[in-house]
Amino acid sequence: MALKINTTIETQEGFTTDKAIVFLDIFLVQGPQYVNMMYFSSLEAFESGKPPITPANIATQVFFKMPANVFWGDQLAKDIHDICKAEIEKVTGPNTVTIIGDDAA
Repeated sequence: MALKINTTIETQEGFTTDKAIVFLDIFLVQGPQYVNMMYFSSLEAFESGKPPITPANIATQVFFKMPANVFWGDQLAKDIHDICKAEIEKVTGPNTVTIIGDDAA
């Protein structure tokens, strides 16, 4: 699973992209749980081994507190992707991020 940003974003590297893909490194540790988000200019850039990009004004790390029923639920990955989607949409606007991948449904 990954997140696809369906709007143009600016990068700290000095360019814009409208095909950004975000992969999540999820840390479920005691205390605050968090996610490191790695942004790529496109799926093709990721697949060809290009380095990640740094968005100009979007979070690259999200901290959250997960209730036990979510942790022990049957859709943990989707729930965490939803948390990160909401964080990105604080900047990009509503309905600009979609979850993609086999388990996205």
